[in-house]
This record gives sequence, C-alpha cells and structure tokens, in this order.
Amino acid sequence: MTAQKAVLAAALLATSPACSQTPAAAPLPTTVDGAYREALRLSPLPLDVEVEQRDWQANRSDSDDQYHLERLQRRIAADRRARALRVQPADLEKGCLEIELQGCGVSGGGFLRGGDDFTLHWQVQDGFTEEDGVGGGVVVLERRGASGPLTPLVWTSEGSAYEAPILSFEGEGQWLLILPGVSRGTGAGDMMRMMLFRDGVWRQIDTDWQSRAGDLLKGREVRHRPNWNFHDGLRAITPLWNAADAQCCGEAGVALLEFEVIGDKLTLTEMKPLGGDN
Repeated sequence: MTAQKAVLAAALLATSPACSQTPAAAPLPTTVDGAYREALRLSPLPLDVEVEQRDWQANRSDSDDQYHLERLQRRIAADRRARALRVQPADLEKGCLEIELQGCGVSGGGFLRGGDDFTLHWQVQDGFTEEDGVGGGVVVLERRGASGPLTPLVWTSEGSAYEAPILSFEGEGQWLLILPGVSRGTGAGDMMRMMLFRDGVWRQIDTDWQSRAGDLLKGREVRHRPNWNFHDGLRAITPLWNAADAQCCGEAGVALLEFEVIGDKLTLTEMKPLGGDN
C-alpha cells in the first residue's frame, strides 16, 4: 500500500461507525438465491442486479452456477465496503476510494449542488479487477445539509471509462443524476446510468429504452453508445443498424433521438432522420 493510500485508509477507518463487526466482515451468502436477495438489498443499482440474474437464468447451465454465485458475492462485498464509508470532502483529495477497483487512480473529481436538498461529491476512477481486467469507475457521495460526513450514493465499475456526472433540475424538487460511461471491449456499448431524486429519495432509472421503443425505431437498432447531449434536454445522435448489419457498422442511416424520463424509465419519444435515405 502506498503512503497516500495508507493515509486515506486511516482516514476512512477513523470516520467509519464503531461496531464489533463491520458489514464488510459479515458472512457472505452461500446460495445464489440468498446472494441475489442480498445484492438487491445493498446495490444502489438494483436494476443491474436484476438484469444479470435474468441473463443467468435464461442461459443457465450447472457450470455457470458457481461463477454467478461468486460474482454476486464480489458485488456484495464491494457494496458493503461502500455502504460502510463515511468520509469528509478533504479525504477525497488524498486518493482513490477503493470500493471495487484495484490499483485505483483518480482521473477527475468535483461536486454538484442540488439546491438546498443535497451536495454531491464525485470521483471518476481508473484501475482494474482480477475478473474483468482494466476498466473505469465512478463514485458519487452525498451530503444532506451543511455539515456531516459524505455517504456513498451510487458507485459502479462495470464499464471501461466514465465521464463527469451531470445533475439536472427537473422541476418540483426533482433532480436527475446522469453517469455517462462506455462498456468494456470493442463494442463501445452504452454504460450510462441515471438516478432520480424525488420526494427526498433517490431511485435508479431504467435506461433500457430500446426494449420500449416500439415502432419509433422502425425495426432498426442502436448497438453502440450514442453521442449523448445531456445539456439540452435528453438527446442523442447515433447511427442505426439493420438486423443483418455487421456489429461494427450501422448502415441504416443516422438519427437524432429525443428522450424523456416517464414513470422512472428513460423513454424514446421521437426519432428524426438526419439526411440520407431513412
């Protein structure tokens, strides 16, 4: 452990609640069902846990059971570490909050104010995990009121890289937190996550908009991360793919997509072709 990381670890330990057994030391569930329920309870992104569970069930084989259990256990251990953290803003300047990534470094940081409701501090991270290799992460911590410790609100390291979070006022005491990110591998998939603050509570937004697009895409697909514009509503420009197109190259034109958050779901409301034969 470097001297910088040792200082941060000591600061985190000093600010953690005193207890005889920390959440991170509690026994891990030993069955898939138990681990799934515990992961749902702890995760700030429970929809991600549900998707992984459905994918495992749909493609299940006996040899996959242990791998899926171990993946859930790693998620639970990381989420317990995150939920136990209590830090001050100055601690974030000392180094990376090591929740999931090893060899963790900070590539960006800052804070966002949600009016009088809260302040969010964030770190964009890079590092690696033994299971998935080199990747990125983002951690957002929340403070309610003018003082007190920061507590982690949302954290993820599923993608290869993340950008600075964006906070948008949605009216009537509602705030939309956007975590832009791109997937690992060559597919350049979209790892964006969203959280909505409403009635004093944060909830994850379902960003699987393509499954609800209906006829708006006219049978076409978006396979790579769109070019998002979060500063002028929720818009994106993207190539479109026909079903038979190669993964690398969409040949069904380019479109401007417009979205709204409806019923806690990111929803495509309009597709506008941009030139060419659409």
